[in-house]
Amino acid sequence: MLPPEIPVIKDRIIQTAMRNVIEPIFETKFYKHSYGFRPKCGSKDALRRIDELMKVGYLYIVEFDIKAYFDNVDKEILISKIQERIADNRIIKLL
Repeated sequence: MLPPEIPVIKDRIIQTAMRNVIEPIFETKFYKHSYGFRPKCGSKDALRRIDELMKVGYLYIVEFDIKAYFDNVDKEILISKIQERIADNRIIKLL
């Protein structure tokens, strides 16, 4: 049996299918300068943006990471926010 943090192939297929459905719905709402775990965005894009900002006079960069943030998200609130944009209960149940 695999450790729980390694999804089996069936789970990975379902996760990918879900991402393919959900991602375009929410992508337009995300802040354009948020680069982590976004399609067609990566660390090089973030570095380019930092370079742009430094060239116009910005002096400071703030980076932070909240330990175990996603472990502590209120799932009921999250699902209710998702339901505001996705009406298909089959998708909600899979989430």
